[in-house]
Amino acid sequence: WQSQILRLVEGTVTEPDSWRNDVEPWVADEVEYVIGAFRDSPDGGTEIRLATADRGVGFMYAEGQLLVREEYLGRLLEILQQPAEADLRRDEPDRVQRVIADVVLLTLGQTPGGERPTVISALSEVDRQLGAGIATPNHVITVAEGEGNICPATEPQEAYDGIEPYPSVCPGNGGAGVRIYMADTGLLADAASHSWLAGALAGDLDPLPPLAPDGTQPIPPYTGHGTFVAGVARCMAPAADVIVTNAFAIAGSTLESDLVPRLVAALGLGVDIFHLTIATLTRNDLPLIAFDAWLKLLRQYKGVVCVVAAGNNGSRRPTWPAAFSEVVSVGALADD
Repeated sequence: WQSQILRLVEGTVTEPDSWRNDVEPWVADEVEYVIGAFRDSPDGGTEIRLATADRGVGFMYAEGQLLVREEYLGRLLEILQQPAEADLRRDEPDRVQRVIADVVLLTLGQTPGGERPTVISALSEVDRQLGAGIATPNHVITVAEGEGNICPATEPQEAYDGIEPYPSVCPGNGGAGVRIYMADTGLLADAASHSWLAGALAGDLDPLPPLAPDGTQPIPPYTGHGTFVAGVARCMAPAADVIVTNAFAIAGSTLESDLVPRLVAALGLGVDIFHLTIATLTRNDLPLIAFDAWLKLLRQYKGVVCVVAAGNNGSRRPTWPAAFSEVVSVGALADD
């Protein structure tokens, strides 16, 4: 059954103007929001494509970009009729960028015949000649993605008066001396005014703006997620140091090529726990190769653990990066 699903996902990569016909309308609204956010982002805009599956999201990726295991780059360029590696690095260095040791981000260009291969057509040929996993799409990773959809822009959902937290708040000095690094959607600037978040730090130079004090200002889409998750951590470990970064500033999402360098830099912060409420489904369910390289680097930091959300899937398809054996993946058995 798994091979049948993979063929289904591979065969339903849609054209930019037709993907809406292949997904449920409510899923299309969320996908459109993410696609538009990447397109309009200040860093120049990225074209995001969608591979559909079962009327929902199979995976999302940046068109024109491949993540490539560096040792195979020269052969891959030859297969795809791109310039030789030495020529490309000399004449168009921006098209080959180091993401992490052993993995580069390649921007596809025109072939001698004037055609520009798509990501999916390029990967199909690379898989055929070199094997699966040598190159992958530059996947879109989002906060706690679900099967068939992306994380709702309204998450976390509103909690009402009279509902007690479960598990309950831990008293005492739990978490003292532990530093937690959260790759999430940032920390609202007025978060420290709440006792359970006092001491939590925004890990970016541009913390999110405070909300209106009278409570009339709605939280913009996705921006409350990081503050909520930091609050949960401090409830469980009230004395822990928590660093919350705005890694998912584009509609609660980012690209693998942008996330991994952040995680590499964070290794220098003396972190004890990497806390990643992020997830994605991938092309052919293959691992995220840049994240895999980061996990190899993490092994050098003894005693450091990486905790990852298992996603909102409810399916047997592996969700990455939770599917890596080196991480502690966390899920739930029921809604409560």
